[in-house]
Amino acid sequence: MTQFRILSFDLCCRPATVYSCLLWMTAPAAFGTAALAQNYPIKDFAPVVLVASQPNVLVVHPSLPVTSVRQLIALAKARPGQLNYSGSGMGAAAHLAAELFKSMTGTDIVHISYKSAGPALTDLIAGQTQLMFATSLSVMPYVKANRVRALAVTTAKRVRVMPISYCTLPSLGKQAFHEPRTTGS
Repeated sequence: MTQFRILSFDLCCRPATVYSCLLWMTAPAAFGTAALAQNYPIKDFAPVVLVASQPNVLVVHPSLPVTSVRQLIALAKARPGQLNYSGSGMGAAAHLAAELFKSMTGTDIVHISYKSAGPALTDLIAGQTQLMFATSLSVMPYVKANRVRALAVTTAKRVRVMPISYCTLPSLGKQAFHEPRTTGS
C-alpha cells in the first residue's frame, strides 16, 4: 500500500502540461501527509471536491450488557482498561474515531490493532473484542443478523440506511464528534 501511495504521489508531482488529480482516503491524507511532505511539497496540492463520505458506526458485541452509548460509557468508566476495541489499523479513520470517543468521554478502552477492518470485525463478531468503530457498509449485514449491536453513528445527522433508533454521537452532547470517512480529490 505504501509503495502504491508513493507511486501515485510521484506521478502527480511530475511537471506536466496538464493537471493531475490524486484521489485519497482519510488515513493517508491525515498521516501520510507528514511522511510524504519530506519529498513532496504539500503546497502543490489543493482539495478540489469531496467525492464520498461514509459514517462510522459504533458497534458492540451482543454479549456486552449495553444497549446505548450512555450505558457503554458508564460500563467503560466502571471497568477502566478492561474493555477492548478492534482497530482497523493505526491511524485509520476507525482508530481515530475510537480515540476521539475515548478522549471526549474520559474512558480507558484498550486499542487492539489489526492490519485491516476484516480481521478486526471478525474478532469483534467472535467476541475477542468488545467494540469497534466500523464503516456502515461493512457492519450492516452483521447488525441485521444480530451478530453485533449498533449503538450510534458518527455523523451529525441520522443515516437513512440505519434504523432510526441509533443515535448520533453529536446528539449526546459530543458536538465536536463528527467523523465521517471521506474520499476526495
